[in-house]
Amino acid sequence: MNFYLYNDKITPEYQIPESENKDSLKKITINEVDENHPNHNIHISINENAIMVKVGDKEPHPMDDEEYIEWIMLVIDEKVVNTIALNKNAEPTAVFMIQNVNVEELQQNHSVYAYIFCNKTGMWRKKL
Repeated sequence: MNFYLYNDKITPEYQIPESENKDSLKKITINEVDENHPNHNIHISINENAIMVKVGDKEPHPMDDEEYIEWIMLVIDEKVVNTIALNKNAEPTAVFMIQNVNVEELQQNHSVYAYIFCNKTGMWRKKL
């Protein structure tokens, strides 16, 4: 899934009008989570009522004036389900409410990603 800076917002490619020249837009680089960036590691947990996303390994990602997670986005099957904006000094966690979801079916038959945006290091993602 590609994202671009469109109207001063990070926007999924499918939400940009076809009439827009994407070559004139800035494509957003997406970092993949790995063990070399523990502050940006994304943890996804799921049950039949919610998908919870937490950022950070042993300690949560910093959430202060210098560095913080601006938002957490849930994407299922290449479509944005929701984006939750975070406040500085809050926990870098988001809960996406879902109802009556077959967890096993979702995990096996659908593409589920969590994306985050850090004001200092940019966009990161992890697949469920």
